Amino acid sequence: MQRRDFLGSAGLGLAGLMLPFGRSVAAEALLEPADPALRKRLADTALAAAARTTATCAWAATCASRC
Repeated sequence: MQRRDFLGSAGLGLAGLMLPFGRSVAAEALLEPADPALRKRLADTALAAAARTTATCAWAATCASRC
Protein backbone atom coordinates (compact mmCIF):
# COMPACT_ATOMS: atom_id res chain seq x y z
CA MET A 1 0.00 0.00 0.00
CA GLN A 2 1.35 3.40 -0.95
CA ARG A 3 1.55 6.21 1.60
CA ARG A 4 -1.07 8.25 -0.26
CA ASP A 5 -3.52 5.32 -0.26
CA PHE A 6 -2.93 4.71 3.44
CA LEU A 7 -3.52 8.35 4.36
CA GLY A 8 -6.69 8.43 2.29
CA SER A 9 -8.04 5.26 3.92
CA ALA A 10 -7.09 6.42 7.40
CA GLY A 11 -8.75 9.78 6.80
CA LEU A 12 -11.97 8.11 5.71
CA GLY A 13 -11.86 5.84 8.73
CA LEU A 14 -11.39 8.73 11.13
CA ALA A 15 -14.15 10.70 9.43
CA GLY A 16 -16.44 7.71 9.88
CA LEU A 17 -15.65 7.60 13.59
CA MET A 18 -16.60 11.25 13.93
CA LEU A 19 -20.08 10.69 12.49
CA PRO A 20 -22.80 10.68 15.10
CA PHE A 21 -24.18 7.28 15.98
CA GLY A 22 -26.86 6.09 18.33
CA ARG A 23 -29.92 8.06 19.32
CA SER A 24 -30.08 11.74 18.39
CA VAL A 25 -31.08 14.13 21.17
CA ALA A 26 -32.50 17.60 20.72
CA ALA A 27 -30.35 20.39 22.16
CA GLU A 28 -33.23 21.58 24.35
CA ALA A 29 -33.40 18.17 26.02
CA LEU A 30 -29.77 18.50 27.10
CA LEU A 31 -30.57 21.68 29.02
CA GLU A 32 -33.23 20.03 31.20
CA PRO A 33 -31.97 18.77 34.56
CA ALA A 34 -31.70 15.00 34.84
CA ASP A 35 -33.82 12.93 37.19
CA PRO A 36 -32.11 12.75 40.62
CA ALA A 37 -32.78 9.00 40.88
CA LEU A 38 -31.12 8.46 37.49
CA ARG A 39 -28.08 10.50 38.54
CA LYS A 40 -27.76 8.41 41.72
CA ARG A 41 -28.00 5.15 39.75
CA LEU A 42 -25.34 6.37 37.31
CA ALA A 43 -23.00 7.33 40.17
CA ASP A 44 -23.59 4.00 41.92
CA THR A 45 -22.88 2.12 38.69
CA ALA A 46 -19.63 4.05 38.17
CA LEU A 47 -18.46 3.40 41.74
CA ALA A 48 -19.39 -0.30 41.50
CA ALA A 49 -17.40 -0.60 38.27
CA ALA A 50 -14.41 0.99 39.99
CA ALA A 51 -14.75 -1.41 42.92
CA ARG A 52 -14.84 -4.42 40.55
CA THR A 53 -11.48 -3.34 39.14
CA THR A 54 -10.04 -3.15 42.67
CA ALA A 55 -9.56 0.59 42.42
CA THR A 56 -8.03 2.09 45.53
CA CYS A 57 -9.75 5.43 44.96
CA ALA A 58 -12.90 6.41 43.06
CA TRP A 59 -14.93 9.58 42.71
CA ALA A 60 -18.24 10.21 40.97
CA ALA A 61 -20.03 13.53 40.69
CA THR A 62 -23.24 14.52 39.01
CA CYS A 63 -24.29 18.04 38.26
CA ALA A 64 -27.72 19.02 39.57
CA SER A 65 -28.04 22.10 37.37
CA ARG A 66 -26.25 23.93 34.62
CA CYS A 67 -25.12 27.53 34.62
